[in-house]
Amino acid sequence: PEEGRWPNKVEGSDHIIRMKITLPRSMTAPLPAPHSPPPTQQALTPTSFRAKYPPLYQPPQWPIDVWDGLEDCRNSVRLYYQASDNVDDVKTCASQRDVVNIGMSTIVQDGKYVSESHSGYSQLWKKDSTKLKLPPNFALYMKTPVSFNSYKLEDLEYRHAINVIGYGFDSQKQPDYQYFSKHGWGKLQRHLTTTMRYVFQCAHDLGLQTVVLSYIGGGAFSSLFPRDYEQAYLNMFVEAVKDARDSSDFTGGLELMGADQNLIDALGTVLIQQVRDIGRIPAVWKGTEAESKLFVNAWDPHSYAGNGNKGDHSLDGYVGRHSAVSYLSCVELNPHILENTYALRPN
Repeated sequence: PEEGRWPNKVEGSDHIIRMKITLPRSMTAPLPAPHSPPPTQQALTPTSFRAKYPPLYQPPQWPIDVWDGLEDCRNSVRLYYQASDNVDDVKTCASQRDVVNIGMSTIVQDGKYVSESHSGYSQLWKKDSTKLKLPPNFALYMKTPVSFNSYKLEDLEYRHAINVIGYGFDSQKQPDYQYFSKHGWGKLQRHLTTTMRYVFQCAHDLGLQTVVLSYIGGGAFSSLFPRDYEQAYLNMFVEAVKDARDSSDFTGGLELMGADQNLIDALGTVLIQQVRDIGRIPAVWKGTEAESKLFVNAWDPHSYAGNGNKGDHSLDGYVGRHSAVSYLSCVELNPHILENTYALRPN
């Protein structure tokens, strides 16, 4: 049959047959190809990455406009981790990030607010039935563009930043809070020292003259710290800085940004040298002398660098809203992260 009709004449007969056949729709619909592959997922782009954020927390638009010219920045990344950690777990923590995670209460995944974290850090903690060890802590260095007046590629300036993950004590849902409250807060000193070792190792590796520290784990992260935060955590932090610097080959200077007088005085006393605070982001990035400094961002255990960006009033948020760190910290956009890894050996 052709077009719903039989031939006008049956072979071997003089009879004329005119009959229109209407087939059921189920018989005329095309059959699917056997074993057809599932539709492929489109590769993430800077534009679709930004669309994962609610408008309140979006990173800046201008890195998207200059993304094709930032290959040197993408390739600059260095992922520092402890040699004793499982490298696959490290890569899981680096790859699987919440879009936004503020205090384990404001969490965003793929443009939607969700009730719990889906970060690699959270998932590894949930899977570990023993809870005898935290998932890997790591740091991510990058040379990021920053902009003060113009967003054209030729007008951008570049700064060295290392995103260092602070331990989170701002919610009882935090793996860090659950671990240290069970196994003892005294263990925090050693963990902080390892975290600070990433900083001085990176500065030495890159030949940078000055490290500009921030108060990693201070501020909002410390609300559930059970002891006298103003003194106990401060003492742990400054001792960690001293131990990490003394055990490294870094011989350059040390400065602070966004620090209060208590931290300035305590660090100066322990290091037996004057340490000055140079201001806040983005003002500290201005000037040619900033080109040879390593700026330490206080990062979140779960989110992309920059976290809530313009809707986040922490240091991480201010770094995110004035640079390209959010985009550069996404493994799907920047696979160099999993290629440029540096294992930190024990002292």
